[in-house]
Amino acid sequence: MTTTPPGSASAARHRAATRSAILEASTRLFLDRRGRDFTTGEVADRAEVTRRTVYRYFSTREDLLRETVRHVMPEIQQESYEAAETLDQWIAAMPDHFAWVEEHFAIMRGVILASMEGDDFLAGEGTRHPRDDRHWNLFRDRFPHLDPSRARADFALLRQLTSSITYLFLRGRFGLDEATATATIVRQVDSLLHDLGQADVEAAGTARSDGDDHADEHDR
Repeated sequence: MTTTPPGSASAARHRAATRSAILEASTRLFLDRRGRDFTTGEVADRAEVTRRTVYRYFSTREDLLRETVRHVMPEIQQESYEAAETLDQWIAAMPDHFAWVEEHFAIMRGVILASMEGDDFLAGEGTRHPRDDRHWNLFRDRFPHLDPSRARADFALLRQLTSSITYLFLRGRFGLDEATATATIVRQVDSLLHDLGQADVEAAGTARSDGDDHADEHDR
C-alpha cells in the first residue's frame, strides 16, 4: 500500500482541504444558529471528521470561533461605509448601515460577542483596519488643522459612535427601538462634527496668526 509522504504537495492539499472543510462547517453552524453557541463536536460531525482532527487544526474552541468570525464577515459585509469617498458620505450612510445591522441583528450580535471572546481581543491594540485608514484620511481631509493628538482621539470617538457595536449596545442593553437608537447616534455625531468644525477653524486661525507673527519678526 502506498502512503503519501507528510511533506508532499498532496499532503499539503489534503491539510488545506480538511481545514477548509472544518471552517466551512463552523461557518454554516454560526450562520444557521444566527451567532448562537455550538460545539466542536457539532462542527466535527458536519465536516465529517473527528473532534481530534478539529483540534489538530484549531487548538482551542476559541481559536475556531475567531477564525469562523473572520470567515463569516465577508459573507455579511455591508457596503455603505466602504463606498464613502468623503466624510459627509460616510456620515450620511449611518442610517442605511444601522438598518442593515438591524436586518442581521442576531448574527452581528454573535459576531461581536465572538470577536470579544478570549484574552487576545485587544491584541491588535494600536493598529487599524484598512477601512479605518480610509476613514481616517477622510477625517483629516475635513479637519486638517486639528492638533494630531486631538484628531486621533476624536476620530476614535467618531469611529466608535458610527460602529455596529454602539448601535447594538443601544438596542440590546438599553432597549431603544431602531429609530431611536439611530437618531441618538446621529445626534451625537452631528454634535461632535459641529465642535470639530469650530475647533478646526480656530486652529487654522491660530496657525495663520503665528505665521503672520513670524513674518513680522523676519521683516524687522
